[in-house]
Amino acid sequence: MLNTSSELITIKHRVLGGVIHYEVWKRDAPLGYLIIHSLFAGTSRGGIRLASDISEEEVHILAEGMTLKFGILGLPQGGAKAGIRADPDAPEQEREAMLSEFLGALAPVLRQRTFIPDPTSEPQTRWFAGH
Repeated sequence: MLNTSSELITIKHRVLGGVIHYEVWKRDAPLGYLIIHSLFAGTSRGGIRLASDISEEEVHILAEGMTLKFGILGLPQGGAKAGIRADPDAPEQEREAMLSEFLGALAPVLRQRTFIPDPTSEPQTRWFAGH
C-alpha cells in the first residue's frame, strides 16, 4: 500500500495466463488499470487512456491490440495499455492530478522500464518531463 496525498492508494497485482494485471485503487474505488499483455526484451509499451467508465477488460483488449500492432509492424517491444478512470473533458489540472496519482502509484513498474508509457497528450508529456 502507498499513502499519497492523504488518500489511501492500493495496488493489486496478479498474473493471469502470462498477462500482468495491475489495479490501482483509491480508497474503495478503482483509479485505473495497467495491463502488460506481452514483454519483448523485458519491456512493453502503450498509451494511457482516460475514460470515466473504463474497465479492466477494456484495458486488457487494448493491451492485446498493442501486442498485435507491434508484432505486425515488426517493432521490438511488447504490448501494454493503461486506463485511468477520469473524465477526459475535465479541467487540465484535474486530469494532471489523476495522472500523477496513477503513475506515482506505479512508479516501481515505471522505474524498472517494464512498462514504457507512450505520452501522447500534453498533460502526460508534462508529467514525464517533471519526473
